[in-house]
Amino acid sequence: YLAKPMPDVLVELGFLLCFVAYYRTSFTTEKRMTPALVLFVMGTLLIFLSKETFLIIYPFFLLLLAADLWKRERWEFWKKVLFSVIAFLLFYFLYYWVATGNPLMRVEALFHDRYISECTYDLQPTEVMIRRIAYGMWFNFMKFGALIPIGFVLLLSKKYALSQGERFIFFSYLAVLLLSNFMTISYTSYVPLCDDTRHFLFVYPIAAMVVIIGFSHLNKMGLKHRAIIALTLILQWYITSSTYPENYFFIFIPIALGVFFWGKWKVTWPWALLVISGLFYQYISNVQYHRILNFPKQKKLIEYVLEKEAPVLIVTDPANSRIGNFYAGYRPEKHLFLSYKAYSELDSLPEGPVFFISNGMTSYHSNINWEEVPREITDAPQQLNPVMKNEAGEVYLLRE
Repeated sequence: YLAKPMPDVLVELGFLLCFVAYYRTSFTTEKRMTPALVLFVMGTLLIFLSKETFLIIYPFFLLLLAADLWKRERWEFWKKVLFSVIAFLLFYFLYYWVATGNPLMRVEALFHDRYISECTYDLQPTEVMIRRIAYGMWFNFMKFGALIPIGFVLLLSKKYALSQGERFIFFSYLAVLLLSNFMTISYTSYVPLCDDTRHFLFVYPIAAMVVIIGFSHLNKMGLKHRAIIALTLILQWYITSSTYPENYFFIFIPIALGVFFWGKWKVTWPWALLVISGLFYQYISNVQYHRILNFPKQKKLIEYVLEKEAPVLIVTDPANSRIGNFYAGYRPEKHLFLSYKAYSELDSLPEGPVFFISNGMTSYHSNINWEEVPREITDAPQQLNPVMKNEAGEVYLLRE
């Protein structure tokens, strides 16, 4: 997801900035408060401005604030954080009040654009939400590797004498997992976080820290505890492979073997290579998947119609129509891309040729009700020969 311009990446960055800032001011010898304070405020504002689901993350830091107030620690840090955030919020709402006449304009716009999906749990039967919070999210945690470090929680045993900072990172990892599973993203109704991995990206930096700490202490662990960690990975492989069509063998099993045999025969590098291969397999798999999607060929379907000089009308699925208008430079007087619904609602056709682009991938992402698509579109593949065709789809000339 780092390659995609999504606000979730900024939420992840904002959370990490806040986390690092609190860690620096609490568990390092850093005496200057200003760098950590600036980091924390920057992270807070970044989360707030990036996405409305900031509600899920703030309880983590509110709990830290409550704990520090109870122990009477870091009050100067929190006082300056709260002052900075409140000052920003006052400026923020005042700006919208002056600019639009409504200080809550952005909030209302976000909820106005809300659409019904499989993740609008407040609008679905109760059993759907129960499945989501009981096991649905945990299955996705496994599928996307967020639970790979879970076995290392054994290190919280007093036997291993983790530092205060390391223990804080471990407890933070467990806390963000629980928050992701149970916390609502709405303040008007109970709507748990959508279980798509992009929504819980902020878990991964903390999970990575747990992995690093875990492997730094692995040589101290006996065979029994290493076997338990390996078993948690094998169990995740079994559950994911039984639940999803993909094969997760090359993710979990190499890591499990690497953990189990770590340090055996006084060598580490063979087992380190196994762990690294497991962690990198997902990236290799993604490269293969993207090659199958063949984005350059998808783009060529659009480029074919953009080469036409006369004013051209192009009918395609909603996702592809947005992409097409982007590549056309938003010049509807020359190349106008319309979704099937918009095309069916035209009172009359403008002059110039009419093309239909059939793209299986963008159609899949458009959630189309094909019964509402005009017949000349659905019949085109059977009645017309494509004027352009490649592995991604076809282009048909509907009208000269």
